Amino acid sequence: MNLKVFEKLCGIKEPLASRIVFTTTMWDEINEAEGKRNESQLRTHYWKEMIRAGAQVFRTEHQSVASASAIVDYIVDLCARKPDHLVSPVATRMQAEMADGMDVNSTAAARALYVKAKERVGEQEDKIKKLDKAIKGAKGGEKQQLTAQRTAALGDLKLAESEVAVLKLSIVERG
Repeated sequence: MNLKVFEKLCGIKEPLASRIVFTTTMWDEINEAEGKRNESQLRTHYWKEMIRAGAQVFRTEHQSVASASAIVDYIVDLCARKPDHLVSPVATRMQAEMADGMDVNSTAAARALYVKAKERVGEQEDKIKKLDKAIKGAKGGEKQQLTAQRTAALGDLKLAESEVAVLKLSIVERG
């Protein structure tokens, strides 16, 4: 996501900015001087306003429990220090729908999954048709490879069809 869009979504003023945690990564893949230059550029150019408003920056090192723990400790401490209204969770659409009495299969998310599964069915059917044409003109090893791809596509098609059936049943059951 573009940082400017992120700023517009989150805001760069307190109290929201204090809920933002930037992390820099790949410290084990570059020399420290280069890493510090990159971090400085992020801090002074890209993240400057959000840091000024309370956002925090942490370094994360590959597979480092200590660096990950420092971030988690900061967030836990933030929650402990701030009044409830500053750290209260925001419900996702799905959570709100379920709080209003919908079961999980009736949510907009379930309907979106249904549409995506139907799209996958169509994509796999198209892929199989193309592979069938290619198999007719293929010989030897190429034909075997295309046949293996067709078998895999058939498996993917069956999976997508079963997802459509389950999701359609759930949508029909809710009336």
